[in-house]
Amino acid sequence: MKMFCSQLFVLICLCAAVQPSSQTEYNKTSDGWIQYNGSQYLINNEPHPMEEARDICKKNHADLAVINGQTERRFLFKQISRTAISQTQYYIGMTVELDKSFSWVDGSPVVYTAWAQNEPSFSNNDENCVTVLKSSGFWNDINCGYSLPSICKRSADFVNTTMSPTTVPASGCAPEWTLFRGKCYKLFDNKMSWRQSRDHCISNGSNLVSVRSHTEQFFITTLMVSAVDDVWIGLNDIVSEKNFMWTDNRAVRYTNWLKGEPSELGGMEEFFRRRHIKLWYQRPFLHHRMEYMDCVVMVKHPERFTGKWKVGACKDERGFICKRNTDSQLSAPVTTAVPQKYSSLGNDSYKVQLEKMSWDEARRQCKADDADLASVLNSISQAYTSLQVDKLKEPLWIGLNSNLTLGLYRWVDNWFLSYSKWATGEPKNNLACVYIDTDGDWKTAACNNTYYSLCKRSTVFAPTDPPQLPGNCPESDHRNSWIPFRGHCYTFMTSTSDIWVHATVECIRIGRWKTNLNKTQTVTLQSRCTLEADIFSGIPRVTRIPRDSSGIGNKITINHGIGTEQEKMSAGVDRTGIVIKL
Repeated sequence: MKMFCSQLFVLICLCAAVQPSSQTEYNKTSDGWIQYNGSQYLINNEPHPMEEARDICKKNHADLAVINGQTERRFLFKQISRTAISQTQYYIGMTVELDKSFSWVDGSPVVYTAWAQNEPSFSNNDENCVTVLKSSGFWNDINCGYSLPSICKRSADFVNTTMSPTTVPASGCAPEWTLFRGKCYKLFDNKMSWRQSRDHCISNGSNLVSVRSHTEQFFITTLMVSAVDDVWIGLNDIVSEKNFMWTDNRAVRYTNWLKGEPSELGGMEEFFRRRHIKLWYQRPFLHHRMEYMDCVVMVKHPERFTGKWKVGACKDERGFICKRNTDSQLSAPVTTAVPQKYSSLGNDSYKVQLEKMSWDEARRQCKADDADLASVLNSISQAYTSLQVDKLKEPLWIGLNSNLTLGLYRWVDNWFLSYSKWATGEPKNNLACVYIDTDGDWKTAACNNTYYSLCKRSTVFAPTDPPQLPGNCPESDHRNSWIPFRGHCYTFMTSTSDIWVHATVECIRIGRWKTNLNKTQTVTLQSRCTLEADIFSGIPRVTRIPRDSSGIGNKITINHGIGTEQEKMSAGVDRTGIVIKL
């Protein structure tokens, strides 16, 4: 059949799958490096984040591989395609800058690239590392925090000598930025979405903060003293659901999630659970909200949870914390390991006494300095104290001594114990004085033990206790022993079988009426209930009537305001009895 060039035909092309050519064997060094074209290569099949992978290369007088042409790329493709591991990509030495330009880690010019189809994608603008795909040998951009295998490369004529440690030149932070362990930090109160916050950080030569250890978390928690509300940090799962990554490409080695987090609904599961609403019924209503619950905030309130993390809607406007490298053009302040003068934190200032003393002597020294042993009233002051302990690697006395407060625990500066961080099994009944141990937990010890101590000054003082009001309590008998306190009378009734209704009937039988407790009364009653806790087996319950009064009574429940199960145990909240209040 005669055909013409202008006729249209369907063409079928047959392409062979990309496969490495025949396996050529290459010489290897005594330590297992493959020799090729004047260089040596190590295929490291152990998965590590990019930073750690690069450190391994450097310890072997190498760096992540720089690929300068098609021949070298094909050679490396052959090597990784032979591996039997499940990982699908390997780190190489290319990085992606924030302006979407590329560079090699050794500073050599980029003269060759081999991107896979639709790559680089610059997803979420936080894919700053490059990998070679095992399936094709082409390249992909990725967040540097993923743990992946890697390829190291070194010159064949490298000198195998012990590398001397490099000295990092002294550098500092710009005004309004705070220096901590070689990084600069700043909390911004500007209300912005997560992406706007990150862009603002980048415009300041930084990024949204990443938190890499519990010590760094302690420091960042102290910055929250200036925060008005929750603030953005750099953690997010925007690219891959439930796979949280730092936007500055650091590996996720530490987390500080609030209980129940990370949550798809940003804490709303608890809201619905408490109201007995089935979540599957609410999903259509929540779908739009769930789509954006991909960014992480550091919590400000309530104070006992300050510094904890939870997920939030990325579009919400909040303050944020930026983190950046120090500036070599700025001098670093001269500091000692622990401040020898008072250091300010909000309305308080602190000083560590670097002489080991008994608890009583430590307090005398603080008071001679117009201070007192420190009270730890919230998560921020706990974080500051933990930082001091971390620097010293030694325990610190704090201002709790049950010998001075009628066998109860109350701060020596008169604040009630509304926040605590007791170690498991604490406080012990036969030990009165309290110190913060090197793990940050509170523990009791004999008061004549000798430790360093923490003094505190404050511009805010504890409220004074209201005076005892006049009046008389009923006469005690073999069953009820009445105790006067602030215009009311209390009795503690042991019971292991009463349910709430039965306890209420008992209150009515005694003839008392129901009333509410204010916050100060609640905290004080918490201590009193703790005294009686050994004979209880559940939740303390309280009823009161005014002195010299009569009426129909009822029972109310004390709200201890304590957070964790451990704290509830230490406060005796786990035992039940009836507490009658007149």
